[in-house]
Amino acid sequence: TISVQSRLDGPFDPTKFRDIKGVVGMPLGKQWAWIIGLCVLVAVFGIGAYRWWFHTPVVPVYIEQPHERALREFNELALRELPHKGLILDFYVLLSDTVRRYVEGRFGISAPEQTTKEFLAAARHHPQIIEDHQRLLASFLRAADMVKYAAQRPGPTECEHGLDAARGFVRESAP
Repeated sequence: TISVQSRLDGPFDPTKFRDIKGVVGMPLGKQWAWIIGLCVLVAVFGIGAYRWWFHTPVVPVYIEQPHERALREFNELALRELPHKGLILDFYVLLSDTVRRYVEGRFGISAPEQTTKEFLAAARHHPQIIEDHQRLLASFLRAADMVKYAAQRPGPTECEHGLDAARGFVRESAP
């Protein structure tokens, strides 16, 4: 059972209640500036807290130069020792792709999409590729094409010479 009791003192008398009053006006002349200032202050602190809480530090991005990338890829390719494992074709495909990407990044010739003949013709007319580099590049790419398309299989020493020639080309033509 629940017992309900009144919190009023004495018996109920409806004459003791006051009537509802009208709307009370509140002058906000100078308070508006304080209210707006407080809202702006809360917003600034809120944005600052959000940015502090969800802040991800800005990490500087190092953009690798084409010659640095090519030399790094040559070193990685040498460490894989593909010619000693009998993977001559794979070695020359990776080696020539690295050289072509280097030439594309360094000289702006879209080498990966062109045949060797088209690529060498574009390199011949490029003002920054000197004649010695053109000859070195031509001999290297023709040797790589012989391995890739004519089923020529040089030994590991010839592969090392090809890698050294590619490195030499990159080092000599780097800015």
